[in-house]
Amino acid sequence: NGRDYRGNMTFTSQGYPCQKWTSNYPNNITIDLTNELDGLGEHNFCRNPGGERERPWCYSLMTETEWGYCDLPLCSE
Repeated sequence: NGRDYRGNMTFTSQGYPCQKWTSNYPNNITIDLTNELDGLGEHNFCRNPGGERERPWCYSLMTETEWGYCDLPLCSE
């Protein structure tokens, strides 16, 4: 599910730039940033904190969409 993804992609599959996980603008991020397994911190890289979504994603800096999946290849099981 991409929870341990540590790459440097900084935009969604729609091309929207990612909001930093430590920023609350324009979206108010309420995800707990203390779990090291989630790889969250002062960056705008795609992540999947808690493994709750299908693959890595990020909040968008664009007002027309709140968040989006990142266009990363998934490994087959």
